[in-house]
Amino acid sequence: MNILSPPLPVPENVIAALNAAKRVVAVAHVKPDGDAYGSVLALVQALRAVGRSAIAVGLTPIIKPYQCLDGVSDIVPTEQYAPLDGDVVVVCDCGALDRIPSVLQPFAQRLPSICIDHHKTNAGFTPLAYIDPAASSTSEMMWRVITAAGWPLSRAAAEALWVGVITDTGRFAYDCVSPDTLRCAADLVAHGVRTSFLNDCVYGSTSEVRLRLYARAIESLQRFEEGRIAVISLSQSDYDACGGTNFDSENFVDIARFIEDVQIAAFLYAGEKGKVTRVSLRTQPPYDAGEFCLGYGGGGHARAAGATLHEPLPQAREKFTQDLIQFFNHEPHEKM
Repeated sequence: MNILSPPLPVPENVIAALNAAKRVVAVAHVKPDGDAYGSVLALVQALRAVGRSAIAVGLTPIIKPYQCLDGVSDIVPTEQYAPLDGDVVVVCDCGALDRIPSVLQPFAQRLPSICIDHHKTNAGFTPLAYIDPAASSTSEMMWRVITAAGWPLSRAAAEALWVGVITDTGRFAYDCVSPDTLRCAADLVAHGVRTSFLNDCVYGSTSEVRLRLYARAIESLQRFEEGRIAVISLSQSDYDACGGTNFDSENFVDIARFIEDVQIAAFLYAGEKGKVTRVSLRTQPPYDAGEFCLGYGGGGHARAAGATLHEPLPQAREKFTQDLIQFFNHEPHEKM
């Protein structure tokens, strides 16, 4: 039986710092996902509801599934952020400082900063932090922050949090879902979340570019160790041929993950014009994706993690695959 840890209470000094800030500057990791948008937008909206000054910075480009969220049009582009006296930077859903946009990293180091995050590989990189690796998502944690602070929760903020929770839990299917996750979800629905509308926004449509990239990713599929490891990839030439970017291939690792009998699924894709390779990794027990990605300077969760390899895709895919095979054979597992 999987015994889940109770939620960690929100530190009082975190709420005090948020209430005392002249302006909160909420940021998240590069290539933002639903949880990044959800936690950042909800924090900004909740603070504004009580008369506090708050802005969201970065989170670009805003890809189509999240354009339906209230507040995205107010996001300040990274290059347009100008710090003010009294700014407090709140880093959301980010396990390490180097995961936020590089332009913002000096501000997060120089200004007072807070981290709110649920990645187990987060070693703490801000003076104040609220880190709970047992939480399903940073959006669930942000719901706790808003609730503990006594700030009103608008429908817009609730919908942002809902998107963060459903995307990080696979619509409540993953092991990270706890009773507290469902209590959070119930409260969000009580605040007017349009569940069907948001499901259609996030999951209900796709672009032709994404479909063409999907086909190319399937063509790249290779399986190893009696089919237990599945690896797919997209090169810069794939993106160019389809007229897309890596934002059009979000969650493509699921192509490999959903194959029958696969325990380790990897998606490698070209980044920064093919000079580096990004990796999304998904695993089944007993394999720890976060532990494996730490060896590449990345991190994440036990079942989902990521990393950056500083070499072009062909060499990166070969090396990463061989390391995955060694990782697979090092851990105890049942043969097919």
